[in-house]
Amino acid sequence: MSQPSSLPPRSAFGSLAAIAVVVLAGVVALAYTAGWLSPNRLTPTKIVDALAPATGPALGHRRNHAKGICFTGVFESNGNGAQLSRAQVFSRGQHPALGRFNLGTPDPNAPDATVRVRGMGLQISTPDGEVWPVFNFADSAICIGGALLVVLALLGRELDGTRARDHRHAQ
Repeated sequence: MSQPSSLPPRSAFGSLAAIAVVVLAGVVALAYTAGWLSPNRLTPTKIVDALAPATGPALGHRRNHAKGICFTGVFESNGNGAQLSRAQVFSRGQHPALGRFNLGTPDPNAPDATVRVRGMGLQISTPDGEVWPVFNFADSAICIGGALLVVLALLGRELDGTRARDHRHAQ
C-alpha cells in the first residue's frame, strides 16, 4: 500500500508570490519594450536624425549618401547560374539594370576627395517582373571579410591561410 505523503502542505502565500513574480516580470518586459524604462535608448528615428548634417537635412536629398549619380545598363547573364537556381535572372540573356554610385555623406555639395566612404547600389529586373536589389557592395565585402576573419581565427590560421604560430614558443 502507498503511504500518504509526508510533505508539509504548500502555503498559499508562496504560490501567490510566485504568480506575482511572473506577472511583474511580464509588466517590466512590456515597459522596457515600450521604451518607458529607457527613454534615451536608440530608436530608428534617432538613427535617421543622426544621419542629417548639423544644419539639418538637405532638402530634396537623401539623409545619407546624398551625393551620387545614377546609371542604367544591362546585366548580361551567361546562363551558368541556371544550374544553381530557377530564378529567371540567372538564365542566359540580358536584363535591365539600374544603379547608383554614391558618396557616404549627408552633404550633397561635398567635394569628392573629402569623402572616404563610397558605395554602389544595383537593381536588376527580369521580364517576368522579378526585381533583384543588390545593395551596397562595400557593406557586403566588409561583412564577408569580417566573417572570414572569424573563421580563420577559429581555425587557428593567419590571413594568408598558414597556421598561426604559437607566440609563447616564438620567444
